[in-house]
Amino acid sequence: MEIINNDKNCFFDVDETLIFWELEMDFRHKPEEEFEDRVYIKDPHIENLWVVARPHSRMINYLKRKSSQGFHITVWSASGNAWAEAVIRALELERFVNIIMAKPQTCWDDKKDLGVPFIYLDEHFERENW
Repeated sequence: MEIINNDKNCFFDVDETLIFWELEMDFRHKPEEEFEDRVYIKDPHIENLWVVARPHSRMINYLKRKSSQGFHITVWSASGNAWAEAVIRALELERFVNIIMAKPQTCWDDKKDLGVPFIYLDEHFERENW
C-alpha cells in the first residue's frame, strides 16, 4: 500500500490539458527537422509511431508552480499510464510529477459535493489565450 503523506494534492489529465493533439501530424519515424513549439512523443502502444503535440504551456507552468509549492502531483490519461508517462518524459516534467496513472474509472465518496474543485479547461481558461 502506498500512502501519500501530503494534504496538498493536484491531479492533471494529459490529453487536451497538458498537450493538444496535432492529429494530422503523426510519423512512423521521428522527423529529422522538428517543428517549433511542438513536442514529439513516442507512442508506447504502436511501434515506430511518433505523435506530434503542442504543449499547453500555461497548464505546464501551473503544474510546475503547484509542484514548487509542495503539492503532490498526479498525472493521468484515459489512454493509460504508459501514454501518460511518455508525455511526461517528452515534456521533461519527471521531477515535477509524483505519480503517473491511468484515468480513474470511478470515485466513491459519501458526499455528493466532494469539496474538491474539478476545473474544466473550457470553463477556466479562454481557449484563444492558450
